[in-house]
Amino acid sequence: MSNKSILIVEDEPAVADLLKFLLEKDGHTTIPANNGLEALKLVSVNRPDLILLDIMLPQMDGYTLQKKLQTDEKTANIPTIVLTAKSGMFDLFQLEKMLLHI
Repeated sequence: MSNKSILIVEDEPAVADLLKFLLEKDGHTTIPANNGLEALKLVSVNRPDLILLDIMLPQMDGYTLQKKLQTDEKTANIPTIVLTAKSGMFDLFQLEKMLLHI
């Protein structure tokens, strides 16, 4: 497996550190972002191979960030894994996905 760059968008330091440790242990490069605005800037400079995205973030939540990434052709194809403890988010993303395809 080749070394991938992974943007970790997480405001909880313990969770971010754990993800960073596990991913770097497997040889991946991690790019940390503490909020959605910071992540948006980092994506434009360092196009990651994957984004791990928390939903509940300061300054710009993960849902808004994902919508912005999906509407930009430069970032729309970056795979994103949503991480959240908030219930009901799966349904929200599924509805948004269906609406984008109509």
